[in-house]
Amino acid sequence: MHRHHPKIRALLLLLASLCGERCLVAQYSGIGVVTPSALPNPAVLSSIAGQWAWFGYEPSRFGLPELHRVYAGVSVAPSVGWSAAVEVWGRAVERFSQLQLRTMVALQLSELFAVGGAAAIVRHAPGGMPSRWWGTLDVGACAQLSHTLSLGIGLQNALTVNRFWEGALEQRLGVGLGWQEAGWGCGFDAEVGTMSAPVVGLTVAAAPIQPVAAALRFAGSPPQARMHILVRWEDIAVHLHVGFHLLLGWRQTLTLLYRWA
Repeated sequence: MHRHHPKIRALLLLLASLCGERCLVAQYSGIGVVTPSALPNPAVLSSIAGQWAWFGYEPSRFGLPELHRVYAGVSVAPSVGWSAAVEVWGRAVERFSQLQLRTMVALQLSELFAVGGAAAIVRHAPGGMPSRWWGTLDVGACAQLSHTLSLGIGLQNALTVNRFWEGALEQRLGVGLGWQEAGWGCGFDAEVGTMSAPVVGLTVAAAPIQPVAAALRFAGSPPQARMHILVRWEDIAVHLHVGFHLLLGWRQTLTLLYRWA
């Protein structure tokens, strides 16, 4: 990265990191979701079988080594119908660092309907500026419309506690409709934000053989894509994610998962 004034450089890193989380419309119906990590719609957690622990690494984001990331989490099912997860991720280079703690809870109210919520606390410490923090609350729901059709809806940043700048963080409302049968699926998602233009996305998912699951996602404004591949050996799984944004570039993550219950 070119050398800038420390405050300008810190602001650029913050914007790039936030854009990386926003650059592709979220997956709300659950089609193509293969791990419990970083779920935009917390209600989808109820549809993921088993209890998992995971550890992952993102070496850089959009060519910026400052935006590397390490993350770890665990999901549990404390009682019938309930699912919960906690995930922490962080990055630190020189005097620039970020740390996030996010917890999710989902409740399967019936065979056809689930609700969920997620609360996160983020600490941002830019070089040359005082460290700041903010908190967010996301809510979501999923409904099984038929044997093959599912509907999801979520509101990100439904509630915020913001100590970083004046004004509220962006709220994003999304709706997703998905179809899945015999290991194949597709989903359509639309998302609108209070500070950005609407975005639509298409997901194609497949599980061609039992240990392998894959998903390919596309969205516009500007063109962008993500690929997910999960390979599982009994209780151990490896998840590879590769994303491309026409303006920002590439990002990759590798996650190791263990099903402990």
